[in-house]
Amino acid sequence: MELIITSEYKERLHNIVSSYQIPVEGIEIISDIQAWCKERNIPEKNALLTGKCLKNNKTGKHLILLRSEISESMQRSIIRAISIRGFSEKINLLETSWGFLKHLLFHELGHAKDNSWSETQCDEWAFSMMEQVSNYKSLKQDKK
Repeated sequence: MELIITSEYKERLHNIVSSYQIPVEGIEIISDIQAWCKERNIPEKNALLTGKCLKNNKTGKHLILLRSEISESMQRSIIRAISIRGFSEKINLLETSWGFLKHLLFHELGHAKDNSWSETQCDEWAFSMMEQVSNYKSLKQDKK
């Protein structure tokens, strides 16, 4: 595991968002999600938050916030929480920077898809989307 520099994956993250019928107005990569929220009077207690989904009530679209740098300790903490929620057999998918970010993005998109979903439901949906993306790529490669 290494420090993730989210901006290095910006294009791939945007490609994922544009592939789904979830109303997203954009992805913002920022250094401190809690500070960003505080500046806009949005409550946020987690100082080490790596992702957040916000709904624009005027447009009905969502803004995805992703932390610009995600340390190894942040990754380990999140992976531990995901494991505790019952996905220990899938955490190997999060061992690469891209795998971790893909899950993080899909998890936040899960909140946009259904804002009543729990963290566990968003993780479950994120893993299923990661599997679909992986299967789609395999099918495309088989056709070549």
